[in-house]
Amino acid sequence: MTSVEQSHAHRLAVHRTDPGRIAALAARYPRIGLDGLIAGRAGRPSRGRWVRVPARAAVTGFRWSRRDGRDRDWWPQGIDLRVEPDGRRILAVSWYARPRRGGPRGTRIAFVELRPGEAPRYWRVLLIEAEGSDGLADPGIRPVAAHAGGLAWRGDRLYVASTFDGVRVFDLRDILDSSRPGLLGLGRRGAGPDGALALLPQREHWMPAEGAERMRYSFLSLDRRHEGETFIAGEYLRDEPAGRLVELARDGDSAATIIVSRVPGLLRMQGAAMVDERCFVTTSSGTMAPGDLWVGEAGRFTRHAGVLPPGPEDLALEPGTRTLWSLSEQPGRRWVLTIDADAWAG
Repeated sequence: MTSVEQSHAHRLAVHRTDPGRIAALAARYPRIGLDGLIAGRAGRPSRGRWVRVPARAAVTGFRWSRRDGRDRDWWPQGIDLRVEPDGRRILAVSWYARPRRGGPRGTRIAFVELRPGEAPRYWRVLLIEAEGSDGLADPGIRPVAAHAGGLAWRGDRLYVASTFDGVRVFDLRDILDSSRPGLLGLGRRGAGPDGALALLPQREHWMPAEGAERMRYSFLSLDRRHEGETFIAGEYLRDEPAGRLVELARDGDSAATIIVSRVPGLLRMQGAAMVDERCFVTTSSGTMAPGDLWVGEAGRFTRHAGVLPPGPEDLALEPGTRTLWSLSEQPGRRWVLTIDADAWAG
């Protein structure tokens, strides 16, 4: 299948949160950062388990806890990872709350610590917007409402796809600990295990500039071919193969710009990542049918039909390797899995 390259102007304007608002929040709720979270300062982790994923493309994989694996309020979407100096891998997986009367609202990140020979352990962090300076009682501080279909992780910065709202940016050094029950309407025990709750306030929001062409940020990944803030993003379209794959780059302090845009002609794209000059794309085929993996180079895509679990989502390339990570979203069939890029690149 051959893609079509488009040229069009699309810019995202960078809007920054007043740092004083985040400082006021941190003065009330201890700033623990990612290291403190993994050290257990925001409560005990949940545990997954390594399993054989029933998909041809899967090499290794794990399931979430029983509760998270079947939850119909929260749905996993985006994925990326960082490799620590001691060799530990830490995954970031975004979950969004489907709108439901009386149910939870917002977006959270599960940070999963992977140690050799041990079950995956993970902690949940709620994404928030710090819109006031009077602490969490201020109604201007609220959960981020984003589908979060893709993640990109660079250093301490986490980038979250926000559909028609562009991209939201968070600094993982800002993770806050709060054990306050009933916070933000999330229920008596909060969003985390044993009543603990970690929060992460938004630092930047890259929003479509005035007059910019409309673009759907359905998924997002870091483009590891380049230094700096460069990304692959794309559009999920259900009924027509007109969704775009784009290369997005930070353009100075105040904007980000799409520098290349292509239409690969694929329905229901869910994630994309670059391995050298090859583009890997996941597409879905409904709630029960296995998903497809597509591999393209120089605009031509080859389909590997049905090699992914039902409901495949985002893709990410593990730093320094040729291993891709992906995940599936359907309750009861939720896996996180690795894919050998070289096995499907031919």
